[in-house]
Parts: sequence; C-alpha cells; structure tokens
Amino acid sequence: MDGVTHAIDALIDVLKGTPEYTAYQALEERLRQEPDLKRRIDEYRTKAYNMQRSGYDIFDETDYCLDEYRDLHENALALAYLDAESSVCRRLRQVIDRIVDEVGVEVP
Repeated sequence: MDGVTHAIDALIDVLKGTPEYTAYQALEERLRQEPDLKRRIDEYRTKAYNMQRSGYDIFDETDYCLDEYRDLHENALALAYLDAESSVCRRLRQVIDRIVDEVGVEVP
C-alpha cells in the first residue's frame, strides 16, 4: 500500500468518527425504518441536485421545490437528516478545498 492510499484510509476513518458523520449514520438508520419518508427525501435530494445543475431560474425552481416538498420541512426526522447530511457534505468540502489549496492545483 502506498503512502497516499494509507493516508486516505486514515482520513476516512477519522471522518467516520466525527460527530457529524455519527449523527448522519444514526439518522440514516432511523430512516431505514420509514421507507416512504426515505423515498420522499431521496426524491427531494435528487430534484434539488438537478435543480442546482440546471440552467433554470434557481429562485423560481426553489420556490416550486419547497412547495412540492413542504411536508419534509415540517417533519423533524427529515429535517434532522437533511441537516446532518449537509454537515457531512460541508466537512467533505472543507477537506477537498484544503487538499486542492495545499497541493496547488488550479481549479477555476
């Protein structure tokens, strides 16, 4: 095993031990007990992702998406899961940004 692979494995282990990831995994497990809610959340996440990647007016699309999935924003478990997922994604983004900055790769 080379040094980079070893460092990546160690980083993954550390990330899996963070409070953000631990909370995310616990909520993921709770959602497995509610497959209909998990399905709705996954639909919402897919739509939100596609909306961000599209060339449409994001403000109009956001309003539509929020209306369509208002029930999720009123569900404590769904909100906690989405918040936990967002926290994990922010942490991963910090790691990626730091690596890119330190390695000196020019990304426009």
